[in-house]
Order: sequence, then structure tokens, then C-alpha cells
Amino acid sequence: AGGKRGVEIEGAADMGGLHCFSTFIEEPNGDEWLLLEALKAMNIVCKPDEEERKGCSGHICKSVYSTHAENKHMSYIVYVPKDQQEKVDLKGWFEAVNKAVMGDKVAEASTMILGKVANDPDAGKFILKLKDEFQAASLQYLRSTGNFPEAGNDDSDDDMVFGDDFDCDALEDQQAETAEPEVIPSKEFDAKQEKAVKKVTKAGGKRGVEIEGAADMGGLHCFSTFIEEPNGDEWLLLEALKAMNIVCKPDEEERKGCSGHICKSVYSTH
Repeated sequence: AGGKRGVEIEGAADMGGLHCFSTFIEEPNGDEWLLLEALKAMNIVCKPDEEERKGCSGHICKSVYSTHAENKHMSYIVYVPKDQQEKVDLKGWFEAVNKAVMGDKVAEASTMILGKVANDPDAGKFILKLKDEFQAASLQYLRSTGNFPEAGNDDSDDDMVFGDDFDCDALEDQQAETAEPEVIPSKEFDAKQEKAVKKVTKAGGKRGVEIEGAADMGGLHCFSTFIEEPNGDEWLLLEALKAMNIVCKPDEEERKGCSGHICKSVYSTH
């Protein structure tokens, strides 16, 4: 998962002209040491003759977080390669996100700092809320230090749509008033395939939230990504896209989809 996410980070950063990025990864399930392994995989050096690219994002500064499936804890890591450390302050970035989530430092090296926080209602620590606080603090720190383009920058407004400025509700209202109902092709799945459909729908909903976050972080309105679960099946891929585009409900405990306003190219291989 880390190797694939690294390739996605490389592509998104290149599209947005960014040298810093913040993202979520599910597979470590909030475990700090598994998150560290995921980071290592993201930073694998690409081999020119390799059939399937993995990693490839070691040159990109990153903050990455992972939450436990039952929101018992969250781990996070900030990574800044040595050749970027004059521009990006590793300790300053970590301290900003660590303070926002009220967490603790677990380990430190020359290019990365690892942290963790446990869900603790008595101390006002709710993982469901803290994961949003983490992303917001990461973005704010990068903007305040000149390592991320400011929303409303005149030099980039013609080319980018920033998440902070994009009024999704207004766009949906306008589309509802003016557009013809969209007819999306579909397939009748048999009983044996229903399990695969549920798996793909769950994965698509989570990937949609990740796309929304990555697009906001990168100031992008277009995104390209890979999704494994459809296993190369075109109709299952379509179900995954539908799940990515589910409209977010403000009162929903777990966000799903939320990226219907983002242009996407998505692929899956057998």
C-alpha cells in the first residue's frame, strides 16, 4: 500500500507543482511502526526498468497519518528529505501538527519524526475530530512558512481551484437547477458478485475522501489515481467511482465519497 501511495503522491505533487504533501493511509490501522514501514515504501527509489513503479516520492516532504479502525488511536509521521531541510523545518512542522492533536513524539531521526495520540474523551481527545485537526494544522503550517501556495494567489487562480475557495454546495445547487438528470450506466450483479460490489463500494468511499483531501492539499481540481479492489473489472470500477462521488452528509460520523466535485481519471488492473 505504501509503494502505491508513493506513486500517487509523486503524481499529485507533480500535477500541483508541490514539494510538500499531506495524506492519509488506511493499512497501518493507526500503528506507528507499521506507518513507518509505509513511509519507507513510499520513499523507495524508482527503478527505470521496473515493470510496476513503487514508491518514487522520496524527494517529496510528507506528513502522513493513519487511524485505528475503531478510532482508538492515531499515528502520524512528518518526513523532510535532507536536501529540503533548509526550506522546510522538520521539527517545526511536526510540532505544529503534534500540538494540534495533543499527541506524543514516539521516535525521531534526521529526516522524520513519528508521533501518536490515543482517543481520550476525558482529555478532550476524539480521534474522529483530531484527524481533521491534523490535516488543517499541516496545511496551515506549510502556508505560513511559504511552502504551500496561498488560496487566492493571483498567479495561480486561473489554473487551480483551491479547496478553501471551492463552494461545493453552491455548485451542486446550480447543477440541480440547470442540468438534466445524469444517466449512469450500470450492470446487474449476481449474488456471487455482491460481496465484491460491497468491498469495492467501501474502498471507493474511502478513496473519495482521500482524493478530496489530496486535491485540497494540492489545490487541484483534477486528479488521477489507481484503485486495486475492482481487480481490473470495468463495472466494478464504475461502482468504485460512484462511491467516490457520494455526497458527504454533515452529520455523518464517518465521511465517505465527498469528491464528486473533483475531475478524476481512475484505473484498476487485474
